[in-house]
Amino acid sequence: MNPTVVKHVSEVSTRRPTFLAIGVFDGVHLGHQALLKRMINEAHAAGAQAAALTFFPHPQVVIRGATGRLYLSTLAERVNWLTAVGLDLIIPHTFDETTRNTRAADFIDELHQYLDLKQLWSGDFGLGYRREGTAVFLTELGQTRGFTVHEMKNLLLLDGQRFSSTRVREALAAGEVAQVARLLGRP
Repeated sequence: MNPTVVKHVSEVSTRRPTFLAIGVFDGVHLGHQALLKRMINEAHAAGAQAAALTFFPHPQVVIRGATGRLYLSTLAERVNWLTAVGLDLIIPHTFDETTRNTRAADFIDELHQYLDLKQLWSGDFGLGYRREGTAVFLTELGQTRGFTVHEMKNLLLLDGQRFSSTRVREALAAGEVAQVARLLGRP
C-alpha cells in the first residue's frame, strides 16, 4: 500500500492516532530504517498510523548557509525510500526561515492540530528555534499534550560506531563504496 504524501501537515485529511518520526532522513540509511521499522511495527500494533516528517532542505543550509551541501538523496528519492520502509504518511516539510524561527512547542502544537500525536520518534536532534526541542523538553511537553517520546540515538553498526548520514558522506568522499552500500543497506 502506498502512503499518503502531503507537502504540509495541514493537508492531512483525517486526524487519527499517529506515531511520528521527525528528522532529515538524508539517504534513509540503515539507522533510519531500523528506527522507522520499529516505529511502524509499534504503531500498527496499537492501531495507529505510522508517519515521518522529513525536512528539506537540510536545516544547516538555512541556519548556517551551508551552500554546496552534499545530499545523499534528492527529496524524491528520500520519499521513495521512506515509502519502501512501509510508512502510512510522509510529510516532506520545507525547512525555511519560518520553520527555523518556530518554537518547538508551537511546531508540535501545529502537528498535533492535524495529527492525533501519540508517540514522537527521533534520533539525536533538537527541534525548533535554537534546537530547544531536546528529548527532555519534548518528553515534558508530551506529558501535557498526550504523547510520549522515543529517542533512538545509538543505533550501532557491527564495528560499534553510530549510523549517521555524515558517516555515509565521509565514506562516499573517501571512495569507500562498499562501506556506503553497507551503511545504506543498498548499492
